[in-house]
Amino acid sequence: MAATYAFLAARSNSASSERLTQAYRAVAQQIRTHLADKGLVAADLATGAEPGVHREMLSALGDMDWAAYARAGREVGVLFSWLRRLADAVYPNTRTENTKTEPELPEGGRGR
Repeated sequence: MAATYAFLAARSNSASSERLTQAYRAVAQQIRTHLADKGLVAADLATGAEPGVHREMLSALGDMDWAAYARAGREVGVLFSWLRRLADAVYPNTRTENTKTEPELPEGGRGR
């Protein structure tokens, strides 16, 4: 979870295009807002200014106990699932055949 947020924060300042930069910023903002709304991080992280808010968010994630961190991870997973469904509804014809297939199982067999 922290690694995902760190990636988004880094890309929000170094993406290859302005449109992509804005997308990374928006997703990082949504994560902060969602976790603040759930009471998992301080409310001021939802409205903090970049780039300082990224350091504060990563610090907040690092200071969580394991149960809060696990809950935050689940909450972000739910958020990402919802965002994916929204994107699929808004842009239904942009998915390629490769993205429609199920992920391959690890070598040697079936998932557990």
